[in-house]
Amino acid sequence: MHTLSSVFCLAIAAALAGCGEQNRIASDFTPAADRVATSADDSGTSISPAVALPATVPSAKPPASPGASTLAAELETSFRSFPGYILAGTARLRPEGRQTLVTVTLTGGVSQRNYVGALQLGRCDRPGPALHQLVEVSADTTGIGRAVSSVPIRFDSLVALSTVLVYGTGGRSETCAGVGGGAVRAP
Repeated sequence: MHTLSSVFCLAIAAALAGCGEQNRIASDFTPAADRVATSADDSGTSISPAVALPATVPSAKPPASPGASTLAAELETSFRSFPGYILAGTARLRPEGRQTLVTVTLTGGVSQRNYVGALQLGRCDRPGPALHQLVEVSADTTGIGRAVSSVPIRFDSLVALSTVLVYGTGGRSETCAGVGGGAVRAP
């Protein structure tokens, strides 16, 4: 009886050792196909050979018709100082994955002063709540400063909203740049 169960166990082990291998042919043994074959289910289906893709994939979008508006890949806007202040500058926004990269250059600042920035809902004449804090801009001895902030809001969503960039010191807004809601122009 012991030998019968041993033979039975060996027969099952031999049958299981060959699972998934019966339909593979020599051309299927590439590193990529082998990874797929060993990680996929053992349904017994063979692996299709890889199809070579062209070096460039044509865009699925039809060409824009004359006069049609398209979203720019990069946007630039100008800061305008609030009454009583002289801080001005520019901001350049561009998509970076699921975020927006905001590059700010301020001019007319006080030497060695740090300016706190925020992305806010609203317009420059009526800024609303803050959506995201921006990297501080430190003015050099000539009153110019630069900073780059990564905003966790998609570029297309950010420019569709009515938003502004605001910089200032001591809790006072000194300059503002319209970003979304049609306030931005392509460079």
